[in-house]
Parts: sequence; C-alpha cells; structure tokens
Amino acid sequence: MSHLERVQGVAERAGYSGDAAVAIMLLFKWQQQTLRDGQQPTEVHITARELCDRLLRSETAGSWQTLRQLRLLTSEDVGRVVFSLVEEGLLAAQAGESESDFVGLFDLGSM
Repeated sequence: MSHLERVQGVAERAGYSGDAAVAIMLLFKWQQQTLRDGQQPTEVHITARELCDRLLRSETAGSWQTLRQLRLLTSEDVGRVVFSLVEEGLLAAQAGESESDFVGLFDLGSM
C-alpha cells in the first residue's frame, strides 16, 4: 500500500473523503518545505487554530466549496481527521494536544 493510499484510508475509516486527509497532509508538507527552504529546522509544530486558519486560507484546499465537498464543514471535522492520522502514526501530536483543541474554531455553516 502506498503512502497516499494509507493517508486516504485513514480518512475514509473516519468517515471522510480520502482527499480530506490529503489536503491536511499537504498543509503540513507545505509548512515543512517552507521552513526547510528558509534554512530553519524542519521540526514543525502547528496548533489546531493555525491549521484551521491555514486550511481556510489555503490554495491547496482551494475554497470553502472544496472544504464542503471534502465534508470538512467544521473545525471538529478537521480534528477528527487529524487525530485519525495521529493514531495511524502519520502525524504527531505534542503532549497535551487532543481532538478537543479543534472545538469551535470554525463552522462553514455559519460563515
């Protein structure tokens, strides 16, 4: 199984499109590349709020319509996908971080 298939499978098992996980992973990869190009350490930490803000502004995600198509309608949806990726070992969380960090950060239904 390829890395891409593994990422997609995690999202699908969590009840989301496989592309939802790909969009989130691309944001992490973009952040790592930005730091590497700037000659800074490649260890990256992004908080729940930073990730949601970047997802809402990201050209990778494209638009709010794309987020809707991916069924990432709320920050809680993003948190479920992120922590599914963490449980699978594809992303790492710092001590004390949890899915609850994503509660109430955005809701496309109210925007």
